[in-house]
Amino acid sequence: MVRSSHNNEVPPFQLFVISCDRRLVKRVDHLLSGSSWRAFERRHSDDLDAALRTLSRKPAELVLLDLELPGDRGMQTLVKLRQALSRVPVIALTDSSDVGRGVLALRHGAQDCIPRMRLKEAALTRSIRFAVERQRREQSLCEYIRELNATQGQLHALLQTNADGHVVVDEEGAILYANPAAELLFGRDEADLRGSSFGFPVAGQDLELIDIFRKGESVTVEMRVARSRWNGESAFVVSLRDVSARRPTEGGGAHTSLPQADLPDSAPHDGSEDGGLELTEHYQLGNDGT
Repeated sequence: MVRSSHNNEVPPFQLFVISCDRRLVKRVDHLLSGSSWRAFERRHSDDLDAALRTLSRKPAELVLLDLELPGDRGMQTLVKLRQALSRVPVIALTDSSDVGRGVLALRHGAQDCIPRMRLKEAALTRSIRFAVERQRREQSLCEYIRELNATQGQLHALLQTNADGHVVVDEEGAILYANPAAELLFGRDEADLRGSSFGFPVAGQDLELIDIFRKGESVTVEMRVARSRWNGESAFVVSLRDVSARRPTEGGGAHTSLPQADLPDSAPHDGSEDGGLELTEHYQLGNDGT
């Protein structure tokens, strides 16, 4: 069925109906013929395999599935349909007296479920529009999560091999991740560092020098902070470079050398009482890095 009374610049909405009930198909045609939203092009099949073959040649924007197929095949058809066409929204039609069946359809991936007895033009059109929008949002979210996972994987691989220490700190100042260079810098392994307080405010920082106290000595490191995301949450990536060979002085004076700390593979925790890292003091760097 194709309606031609709408704007010719907008192509007809591609609707596919899977049902053995010819009266139901005709009722859908009748209801959508009065739609003021879009013109519809409706195709139909009473067999899933035939429907999938047709849809592979010419995709649909939405599938209207009758759950009351002979032999109770409707739910099986829904599962197979969602497996084959995960990007196409599905609206299920069911008997009005079987609420549980409708709920089950939603759990198996239908975007909406309409009782047959309540099938009206406004309700059907609204359900189609909402189903398409919900499917679009779900697809966008899935793509975003895939991109986020890929980006985080790339960031993790980069940090793992970087010679500078890097820690990822959440908004509350807790360490979420530490790379191998940071493990050496703090003398603690990543599992021990994770969850402990970083001990120094990072929000609003750009470039600082801080002294990390460890095993009775202090190690001066250059700290840079960049906002990022980690596991989908706002976080800070803190870069730490050992600059113990020079010590900053206020007013741009000469740097004083600090004892160069050994960086063992592992060392006992020598932090503060609350389990955070003990950072003794910091220095604001000037524009010239001194």
